[in-house]
Amino acid sequence: MKINMKHIAISVVVASIICIGPSVYAYPGDDSRMHGPFMQRMHEFKERIIENLIEELEITPEQQEEIKSTRAKLKEKTKSVYKNLREQLKTLREELEQTDVDQRKVKKTAAKIKALQAQALDLRIEGILAVKEILTDEQYQQLQAKKKKAREFFKKRIKERKELREELGF
Repeated sequence: MKINMKHIAISVVVASIICIGPSVYAYPGDDSRMHGPFMQRMHEFKERIIENLIEELEITPEQQEEIKSTRAKLKEKTKSVYKNLREQLKTLREELEQTDVDQRKVKKTAAKIKALQAQALDLRIEGILAVKEILTDEQYQQLQAKKKKAREFFKKRIKERKELREELGF
């Protein structure tokens, strides 16, 4: 089987979707940027990646159901945390824009933001650990290897784009 960088990149994206799904789904569905043809193509791309990863890691239907169930449970929790986080960030931004800033309010809001960020991290870790329990050791190692290759691939792409921007004077 011939493996090229495109397959590696697709596999890594799928792995990332499975492992960090809750944070991906945390974005609100009511935002206009989350609808339309672009998001439809992104959804279709994500589905193709998941199908590819399921095949490559030989994930059983039972494992697929467990992962789907886990992601659904975490989705609602994560959505709520990120909604509250966005609200607190807006509150902080608005307070800092005032000419007469209430430092107590700023510190209180910042503390809430830190707590929500900690909750988001906890949920992400919970999702990763849940997937780790569902997959076999071999599947999880393959998943980690694919994620590592994808990170390397994307780091290389970022570096190339940065060099091109510098070359073009942007």
